[in-house]
Amino acid sequence: MREYTDAQRPNTLLLTFGEMHLLFVRVTDDQYAVEVNGMRSPIRTTRVTTWDTGGVHTYDPEIQQGQTVNIDGIIYARELGAECELEKPSGIKLEFADNIGHYRQWTYATIIITIEPSGLVNIDERVTEEDGSYY
Repeated sequence: MREYTDAQRPNTLLLTFGEMHLLFVRVTDDQYAVEVNGMRSPIRTTRVTTWDTGGVHTYDPEIQQGQTVNIDGIIYARELGAECELEKPSGIKLEFADNIGHYRQWTYATIIITIEPSGLVNIDERVTEEDGSYY
């Protein structure tokens, strides 16, 4: 998945679904805090990466919880034109596919962002990197 330099990252990124507004605010080089309807919220991220190079390899989920998060995946999704789709009454889904170079090399991703009643923001990223040049 694409990584961004500090100069390429926006200072803020707004996602809206229904009457809910998620504002990601950059606080350091690659870390963002999130505000839900104007209130700062804690964040939990889960990222599962799968590599398909003729054999499928899925890595253990990376789970982090704290006050900030790297949102390069969300920036990438928006850059590719992924629209916010309602996932649940309190969440959105972004999906995209991108050819990453060689004609048979692709990135597919689904990012689901939900908000728990406690205010905790969950970001669930499922990323598959496919390289068909090996087979």
